[in-house]
Amino acid sequence: MICDWMFLTASIPWPDAIRLGTLIHVILFFAVALHCLINPRDPRSTIVWLFAVWGFPFFGALLYAAFGISRTPVKAWKKASSEQNFAAARSEREGETQPLAYWRSLLAAHIGQPDSAQTFNRVLDRITPDHPLLGGNAVELLLDGTETYPALLEAIAQAKHHIHLLYYIIGCDALAHEILDACAERARAGIKVRILFDEFGSAKASLSRMFRRYRNVPNMRIVGFTQVNILKQRIQINLRNHRKIAVVDGVVSFTGGINLHDGHLPSNGKLAIRDYHFRIRGPLVNELQYTFLSDWYFMTDENPEELLSEAYFGCCTAVGNISARIVNSGPSSPGHSLEDLFFNALSEAQQKIVVVTPYLVLPPTLIQAMRMTAMRGVSVRLIVPANNNHRLV
Repeated sequence: MICDWMFLTASIPWPDAIRLGTLIHVILFFAVALHCLINPRDPRSTIVWLFAVWGFPFFGALLYAAFGISRTPVKAWKKASSEQNFAAARSEREGETQPLAYWRSLLAAHIGQPDSAQTFNRVLDRITPDHPLLGGNAVELLLDGTETYPALLEAIAQAKHHIHLLYYIIGCDALAHEILDACAERARAGIKVRILFDEFGSAKASLSRMFRRYRNVPNMRIVGFTQVNILKQRIQINLRNHRKIAVVDGVVSFTGGINLHDGHLPSNGKLAIRDYHFRIRGPLVNELQYTFLSDWYFMTDENPEELLSEAYFGCCTAVGNISARIVNSGPSSPGHSLEDLFFNALSEAQQKIVVVTPYLVLPPTLIQAMRMTAMRGVSVRLIVPANNNHRLV
């Protein structure tokens, strides 16, 4: 077949081959243009794609097919379907005599909305109705990896029942090995360890087979989050899990912007990546626990009866005076949860808005909201890196 194809192409006169290639190129361009018209998007994005498809024959159309076609509705349905199944399993375990520990803790911790934030929280109740405002939390700010990693390792060392880690990036370096080795040590002591990493973000560690050394550790399971699974009819390569969550014994949790790699630590005179993390105790831990278990169930189909057992949801006793709530994002979240959240915050701000982000890429609605907030007399401060690690940003 290869020889026949080579003979066939060789037999086409060169001018005819050029005309045929041009015809195919034009057909592909108009096919992409038609798809853009049927599926409207931001005009700037459409112009860029049309330029790419026309300026780079065949290759541009291939890029559009891989990354330009939004498959979010399909992704959303599959992730939402998984979450609905998990929620249904939770409901089956509820009853008048033995309500699920997760919901019991939420109901006990649910607090009235403060007068100063009633409007703000009323909107959030609609954005994220399944994650109410919870009081009685203790939230501690951790600066960079120098404060985050020792706190995380301390919690792992003190684990008595389970350790759950979910990170976008687990590096292939000494820091990642130290944390995974600490988890493996606790697993050998009988502690249940579940680790979920993103296959794309942690590609270096995955391709280097770093995770294989922990495969046979009893009570320890490491799973990659990916949308490429032929058996489950998932072939999306551009949907990734950016969460950073650690939950230990359902009592203490960590979340924020810090991944598990040594870029967050200073070395050889090189500055560490500037980022923030939070150590959380109180009812909010149950929210992060449920988020982890929902993602874990999506990838593993592990028995919900085991995942939703009361052993994974700690006591909801108040340990602080912080009121907080979780707002999850992603294709399966209703609407544009984070964009709506930020727009609401900007609209309700009375004195000051401070934004710290490595990647300030705002949709037009939030740009306008920031301008109007500043014009109302509210102080708006944006802090971004002087030198970004992504040149396009």
